[in-house]
Amino acid sequence: WELPDESAAATREFILRHLPVKMLSLLFLFLSVFFALISSARFGYSWTSLLQYFHQIPFNWTDPIHGVDISFYFFSLPMMEWLLSLGKQLTWGTILLTALIYFIFDPLQLMGWHKQQLSAGQKHLLFQVSILLFGLSLTVFMQKYQLLLKPNPLFFGASFTDVQIRMPGLKIITLTLFGLALLCLSGMKNWRPKIVTLGVV
Repeated sequence: WELPDESAAATREFILRHLPVKMLSLLFLFLSVFFALISSARFGYSWTSLLQYFHQIPFNWTDPIHGVDISFYFFSLPMMEWLLSLGKQLTWGTILLTALIYFIFDPLQLMGWHKQQLSAGQKHLLFQVSILLFGLSLTVFMQKYQLLLKPNPLFFGASFTDVQIRMPGLKIITLTLFGLALLCLSGMKNWRPKIVTLGVV
């Protein structure tokens, strides 16, 4: 379902004419300050990890499963996980804020996802979703290192099940999320909703 160009322009003009501009300005200012405070607070809490990352030294002891120096788990891994977590939160916030802006100012940009040619607003959101999926794939990929730090009832570290089942499963999930991200990026040029829906399922 799609409105003609004249009706779409009239709808946008009607929405802009009746919007409570002052209230929306305060809302977006509040959201901007809220996300800024969250980011600055997270950065403050991770200042020690940042210093350790830039001044790390090798332990000269290699992990037999992943083949990395043990210092990676003390200095690099916490920093990478912090960056991924921060990036994921900022991306989620950006997607929600972008969708809210389009919904308020130009809701017609969000309609018609069944078409092969998307609007500029839909492409904008699709690009942000692809960035989120790339970040999620990296987050899942990094979980394989956390398996070695997991406490078990009888020992500390990765079990046989972790190495033989969970690690390959994490690789499959990583590739799946990465493939969905590529589908979203390619959909900006040639959108195929059935293929994307099948990939999500």
